[in-house]
Amino acid sequence: AQGTYSDVHTISALSSATFTATQIVAITKDVSLQGGYTTADWTTPDPVAHPAILDAAGRGRVIVISGTITPTLTGFRLTGGNAQGLGGMYWGGAGGGLYIRNAAPIIDRNQIYSNTSPWYGGGLYLYNSTATVSDNLITDNAAQRRGGGIYVDGGAPLLRGNRFLDNAAGLEGGGVCSYWSRITLSANLFTQNDGGTW
Repeated sequence: AQGTYSDVHTISALSSATFTATQIVAITKDVSLQGGYTTADWTTPDPVAHPAILDAAGRGRVIVISGTITPTLTGFRLTGGNAQGLGGMYWGGAGGGLYIRNAAPIIDRNQIYSNTSPWYGGGLYLYNSTATVSDNLITDNAAQRRGGGIYVDGGAPLLRGNRFLDNAAGLEGGGVCSYWSRITLSANLFTQNDGGTW
């Protein structure tokens, strides 16, 4: 329902020596999450009029999606994620807003903004994923290295109809950075993203 959710917690069962699962939401099953309801109306969602905001306030990631699953995430505002010290890729913290590993989620019509990562994927980090990321606003996210908006590491995701606005990376890919993947880009809009310099 409408409101701001900021309960960051760590799930030991998802953590490892190189990854700490500290976030607001962890998804490990095939579920559908829909934002935009009110407590008086669970029938017709309106994410614009009734925003459901997940704000990690810099204390961890917003969402982790892990496993060979196909969940759906629609109509949320995801902000305040920070992957500092949480690991998740070879060099360090990745995926400030969303960290997706080995999963094929549908990430549809969300606003993903003001998330950070010390390494890759300020907004989203996709590892070995066949996610469908569609019709989202991805804005004002930052990665100190690569992929201010999204970093794709392997897999074959589809990025369709998204707006990438004012994302920044220190080295490469202000909006999107992709390595060793078979990414498909379709009808996305890129505006004022900063890929940094070598």
